[in-house]
Amino acid sequence: MLKATRSYLTLCLCRTNERDPFISAIEVRPLPGDDVYPVVNATLALTNLERQNYGRRDGNWYRQLIKICAGFINIDCGSQVESYVHPNTTLTYFSDSKIMEFGEIKTPESNYTDGYPEYFWKLRTFPKGNRTCYKLQPVTPGSKYLVRPTFLYGNFDGLNSFPQFDLYLENTFVQIINASISDWVFTEIIVEATRGYLTLCLCETNERDPFISAIEVRPLPGDDVYPVVNATLALNYLYRSNFGRRDGNWYRFPDDTLDRFWLSPLSDGLGSINTTKDLIWSPLNISESVSSTDDHYVPPSVVMQTANINSDPKGRIQWNSTTIPQDADLFMCIHFAELKKLEPNETREFNITLDYKLWHGAFRPPYLSATTLCSTSIYRSQNNLVEFNPTERSTLSPIVNAMELYTVLQLSGSTTDDVDDAWTGDPCLPLNFTWEGLVCSNNRFSPRFHISNRNEIIACPAPRNLSGNNLTGNMPVFLVNLPQLKMLWFWFGIPRPFTWARRGCQNDFSQIQARLQGVLYRGTGTVTSSKFVIPLPVAFSSIGVASRSSFL
Repeated sequence: MLKATRSYLTLCLCRTNERDPFISAIEVRPLPGDDVYPVVNATLALTNLERQNYGRRDGNWYRQLIKICAGFINIDCGSQVESYVHPNTTLTYFSDSKIMEFGEIKTPESNYTDGYPEYFWKLRTFPKGNRTCYKLQPVTPGSKYLVRPTFLYGNFDGLNSFPQFDLYLENTFVQIINASISDWVFTEIIVEATRGYLTLCLCETNERDPFISAIEVRPLPGDDVYPVVNATLALNYLYRSNFGRRDGNWYRFPDDTLDRFWLSPLSDGLGSINTTKDLIWSPLNISESVSSTDDHYVPPSVVMQTANINSDPKGRIQWNSTTIPQDADLFMCIHFAELKKLEPNETREFNITLDYKLWHGAFRPPYLSATTLCSTSIYRSQNNLVEFNPTERSTLSPIVNAMELYTVLQLSGSTTDDVDDAWTGDPCLPLNFTWEGLVCSNNRFSPRFHISNRNEIIACPAPRNLSGNNLTGNMPVFLVNLPQLKMLWFWFGIPRPFTWARRGCQNDFSQIQARLQGVLYRGTGTVTSSKFVIPLPVAFSSIGVASRSSFL
């Protein structure tokens, strides 16, 4: 047991004779806080000598079942601590300081953050520019991910009103972010990655500054879950509820291995649940574990252990939402498990209708085993009226354990090729909020951009002139990887030593040389003309560009 002093640990195997060292596995576990094993610090560590479980006498080893969290991305926006372990989830959160160099760190008022997780204690706000993007990586192209940005205002700017702004994923508008002073808000976007990163953007819509508290990314398993999600369609969270528990709590990882947020409302106020006889709902609650082994959606057992039923065995359950955006395409999943061991003379069977049309017929949920029924395709409904009606042979009321409802997002294509991390995302995304002075095309398959007016960088086949751009700093490597860019001109104004080329060229920095269509070009260490041409591709150790302030 040891305390990390940097972002990684090093474990070494050293040969002591002619035999080869070997290893079978390595496991690393975060420990909660300073209260456990308090002698461990930056200079003292512990190694296990003995750990015994007295009295059991079965000869077995015992350890805790560790929930799988590989591929989780946890970003605390504005945190001034490099990393920390969330005590409730045991997940490690990292500051965004290494992936976001813009914006300002602010502190919400403490009376709004008391009792909340550490990622609400600070936030990052963006007072300059109308759009700022986070580049979320690594992700695997073709895989599905849940992306969850979270926001707590907490009157950080003293203005006593939430600064409304727009949220975009890539080039697609997701929703308006707005809330009260004290509320924290989030959304969850389920999307398929089409490249090695995802871009999440905050876009100013008034004179107030956008902000963000945290970003979480979770990989989802395979093609069987949320099957409508693909390269052109994504899902945006509208509603997810844990019926029957009535404790007002949120449930997430480690209860849910996919780390979805499940609300257990004190009442079902997020939607209206009622019966035709206006009877009180009877929450059904058990202590036995509910298996989701055969359910690809793996709803958590703590969620499936409770359910809503009707106290009238012949009564039905109705659910509808009043928060559906007009003309929205929808996708819905409903989770079921029988929580009562039925007697031989008991039957629980019901039909499910959506807006009075049969959605699923004669359904019998299995005992203590989760079953998820989802839309077979996207659909439209103004109220999303879902009814659970007992069949004639049923002797018990319908039962429903949990529900998820999403709006469907039609994704727009990316408008540029991959760009350098430090440029905070794709300069052409979203199209309504491109970098200032940038003109972008929206050709999904042949992306290109150029800077308008007299300062121009154009990624297209013709040679391009960078004169008048006041270029400073290191040249970004991505310029070398632009296949359409053939030649760049640099105008220095007056003859002077070619110091920029010395910094940019590898080897002995005394010359630049490259081959273009078999012709060798050389530049000496001193510029004798006030213009210099660099054909591409060129071997640069680093590349660098204009001040980013002009693009924000």
